[in-house]
Amino acid sequence: MRRRTGLGAALVLAILLLAIGLVVSRPLAVHWADALPVIPHAPGERAVLTRAPGDSLQLYYELWLFRDGLLGTTPLFWDPYQFRTDGPRWNLPQSFLPLAVPFALLSPLGPHGAYNLLVLLSFPLAGLSAYILVRRYTGHGLAAVAAGLAYALVPARLEPLFGGQPAGFAAALPPLVLWGLDRALLRGSLAGGATAGAAVFALATLEPHYTYLVAALVPAYVALRWATAGRPAVPPGPLVAFALPAAAGAAWLWMLRQTFLLGSIAEAGRSLGEVRLHSPGPAALLVPATYGGAVLIGLALLGLVAGARDARALRLFYGALLIAGLVLGVGPTLPGLPLYQALHRWVPLFTLIRNPEKFRLLASLGAAVLAGWGVGALTARLSPPVRRYAAPALLVATIAGTAPWHPIVLTRIPDSAVHAAIRAEARRVLYLPLWPGDSAWSSIYLYTVTRTRVPMLNGYSPMVPRRYVADVFAPLQGLNVGDLGLPEHALLRRLGVTHVVLDRALFPPQVSPFPTGYTLAHLRATPGLVLESAADPLWLFRVTDRAPVDRPRVTSPVGLFFEAEALPRETGAVVDDPAVSGGRFVAGRPGIDRPGFLTFGPYRLLPAAAYQAVFRVRGSGLTLEVTVDQGRRVLAERPVEPRATWDEVELPFELDRAQPVEYRVRWNGRGEAAADWVSVAFAARPQPEWGFEVEDLPHRLGERADPAASGGWAGYADPVESFRTDLVSGPARLYPAGRYRVTLFARADRETRGPLLRLAVTEPQGRLLAARTVDGTELRPGRYREVGLDFVLPVPMVLEFPVGYLGDAGVFFDRLAVAPR
Repeated sequence: MRRRTGLGAALVLAILLLAIGLVVSRPLAVHWADALPVIPHAPGERAVLTRAPGDSLQLYYELWLFRDGLLGTTPLFWDPYQFRTDGPRWNLPQSFLPLAVPFALLSPLGPHGAYNLLVLLSFPLAGLSAYILVRRYTGHGLAAVAAGLAYALVPARLEPLFGGQPAGFAAALPPLVLWGLDRALLRGSLAGGATAGAAVFALATLEPHYTYLVAALVPAYVALRWATAGRPAVPPGPLVAFALPAAAGAAWLWMLRQTFLLGSIAEAGRSLGEVRLHSPGPAALLVPATYGGAVLIGLALLGLVAGARDARALRLFYGALLIAGLVLGVGPTLPGLPLYQALHRWVPLFTLIRNPEKFRLLASLGAAVLAGWGVGALTARLSPPVRRYAAPALLVATIAGTAPWHPIVLTRIPDSAVHAAIRAEARRVLYLPLWPGDSAWSSIYLYTVTRTRVPMLNGYSPMVPRRYVADVFAPLQGLNVGDLGLPEHALLRRLGVTHVVLDRALFPPQVSPFPTGYTLAHLRATPGLVLESAADPLWLFRVTDRAPVDRPRVTSPVGLFFEAEALPRETGAVVDDPAVSGGRFVAGRPGIDRPGFLTFGPYRLLPAAAYQAVFRVRGSGLTLEVTVDQGRRVLAERPVEPRATWDEVELPFELDRAQPVEYRVRWNGRGEAAADWVSVAFAARPQPEWGFEVEDLPHRLGERADPAASGGWAGYADPVESFRTDLVSGPARLYPAGRYRVTLFARADRETRGPLLRLAVTEPQGRLLAARTVDGTELRPGRYREVGLDFVLPVPMVLEFPVGYLGDAGVFFDRLAVAPR
């Protein structure tokens, strides 16, 4: 009878979690056949994005690779498609077999459907694993169901699950390890030992970091249970059943290390500085989601202090897990507690963990199990009539208080005519922008491979080989700004690259300081490439046999701008002053600050061209410098005459090839000095510049050919696809003091009323100088119309003219113009 009750409760839990999974993963059920989860929290009003990169696409690619090895043309357990500088690489250590096998079995539903069904099935699997563990401890069905609900729904599991990380699936395995060990030690169960060992092996194939944490827990757990159970004699069978698959898991990790980790950029581990960048900080301890919600942590605390007396040692064990997970989960950011720093320095392999939030698995497991005891303690104190109503109320409260109820974000990547051209013509492809290999932006390229099966020079892996960075990324990164000279062209041909694909939608500021329109124009100007096909945002170029002896000198109207206080510095202090750009500057104070650089950096890539740098400085003892090669080679240098007021000092320089550039303000420490900002523009551009085609500016618009537009192209804000935010920015150019009017030339695609656009004038860091809202009646369909905004500059300033999209009608953007008044 008891067994039937347990099975019934487990079935109810599984069905309930499937239903809840459909709700908390919305809108996945609607788009299950054509989209994939990519972000755990929807930004604003958009829940389905087009061509959004993310880790989900990497995991999807690995699962597709296994499935194609079984049923398609790809060699099984080999990856012939990414990082192709030589032959195919052996891919078994990254095949994610516990997911890849069911993915292949479910693939008749379609690859998207198979992946999304695995996401939904992870809800009952994670819940049932916690259920059987807590039911073993408590013998209490309601307590076990509550623990299963909580563990399946904690944000620490759902965030990686919806972010496309294997950790979201692997979270179901640690409770099985502990459950199986418990049965092996206390009952001598062969099945228990085998279950625990198989769970360790599956964990090793899915999530090495979780395997590391569980491997640290197992000895402590075994010692605790063996001692508190009266030191029972355990037969060797269950131990062997555990040890063999666990040893296979260790061998798998060794294979992963030998195949991928050694020689990779991750081999040396992560510095504390890098870990801090990925740490949520102490403020996370004030957020209920860190604990799994207020209801869960309340039940967990009740279970810790008032749970079953005969389980005191176990309760303390899981309490320690909860505390350790919370403390380590905020990373090396807790003042006065250098625990993380000590572990990072002394514990082997600890440095390989980059994201401290991995430790929240420990907190979630500890909280869920303790909550089971808490439910048992609470219901034991209630009378049977009250308990009858309290039981469902507890479950509802657990569900409501634990699960994040906001929508998630899906990515949908439509097929393109460029994909068909790649399949028909290409033998090896380089996708732009080019990354060092460990950036999620490259995940789009992996998805493209699943549509083309054409090898590429790119790839996405946290364990990208160092030689790839040195041999491929470093010499070819100039293509991100369209700079293709003789050495780069020769390298492309030597590596067998037949085609280059520019993805206009994937250009964040890290890869190019200029908009993609500049890179596209630059690539079209070189004889080393010829345009073969285009379907916005993809542009396909064929690598020709014509060597580009001279690099094309294409320019952009967009400038670069750096606030001095936002750059690194050796000396000086940041001073607040509302009269300067951004409201702050860097000051050097003699007798207080030592001599050195008031600013240096930021090592941003620029193509070969002549440039004009402008430094806004004041004071004495200053020398301005422009350098390359990480500051080892000075391109231009200028001592600054002493000046009591702010002045814009020019420093021209020239690059003969694409390189990261640094701008430095050196101070001798003898007199007061200050730096406000650095601005850089192509020397060949007018100073100042009065007109800008929208396609030449940074923007997040679709691009459409339009004969009515002045440049033959227009940007388009789509009422379905476009965010209600600033869609056009730039140009970050310097204008003298005076009165001006900025004018936008645009048109709506239908009649509309109400707020449609927002024109603004800002500093590059966002401080607002002027703004106005454009009503839909001002941009009627038909010809392009003018809408303007007047503003005044009391001093010379570097300006941006952002245009925000507000309305529900489509808008075509032609150009911006600035004119003195």
